[in-house]
Amino acid sequence: MKGNGWRKATYAHGGTESFRNNDELTRRTDQTVRQKSVLEKRDPLLRRAAGWLKLLRDANRSFACQPERHVDASEVTRRFRSDLWPTLKSRGFARRTERVAWRDVGDSVDVIEVNLIGPLADTVGCTSYSFGAFVASLPAYLGSNRVKSDSDGRRRPHYWECELKMELSKTLPQPWFRPFASSAHGNLPESFVKHRQGLMKVLRTDVHDRMDIWFVREDGANLSECVADLLLVIERDGLPLLELLHDPRAVAEIVRDGHLSIRPDSPVGRDVLNAAIGACDKRA
Repeated sequence: MKGNGWRKATYAHGGTESFRNNDELTRRTDQTVRQKSVLEKRDPLLRRAAGWLKLLRDANRSFACQPERHVDASEVTRRFRSDLWPTLKSRGFARRTERVAWRDVGDSVDVIEVNLIGPLADTVGCTSYSFGAFVASLPAYLGSNRVKSDSDGRRRPHYWECELKMELSKTLPQPWFRPFASSAHGNLPESFVKHRQGLMKVLRTDVHDRMDIWFVREDGANLSECVADLLLVIERDGLPLLELLHDPRAVAEIVRDGHLSIRPDSPVGRDVLNAAIGACDKRA
């Protein structure tokens, strides 16, 4: 305490401050206590806010460290298994693998086959797990000894083993196909590189759409949409055609009209037409 009436206060942090008299010291002390009380009340809110900010920072940091999500062929296969094949089983396609399903109708075998693009992705300009699909029918009068059978003797043809087949077309607009977008890998043999360069000269390289392929994006965001559209096209276009192909008279008309890419004047067209006419005669 100074002789002129000044008072000196010493704080816990070591600082000092002088006051004129005891009243002023008392007022400042009360003010400090009130400020401390306010800070103590705010502390829980500040601590809570800081906690949330830390959680957000940690979450953002964790998300940023995660690699970009990519699907693969196995995930597409699982989606077929859950969303496609059960519906087709209710349509009679009780026998299947992961890519092909068969239905026995009288002496005919109907086929629905889905193929992933796989190693053709670079040439096509899409992901390797994008897909296309065919429907086909193999009547007994067009049977082949080359077609494999299962353990029960039932035929299991692929679409390419059937003369009566149709490639399905999607309804979705997907103008994202960019062939040869990636650079050739440096470890490819020179023959592969030259073959790729040759393909680039004769195939499209611009960004475009393809109606025969469902483009599944790299992150799989549109996978459900693609499978749903495939099922829609199968039910709208594929199944009605298969019903029509069970009638040999309808098959004869289809061949005469040049449908299903079968030319009536080609060797294959003549064979199918004669076989269908013969089946009609046997039914008469």
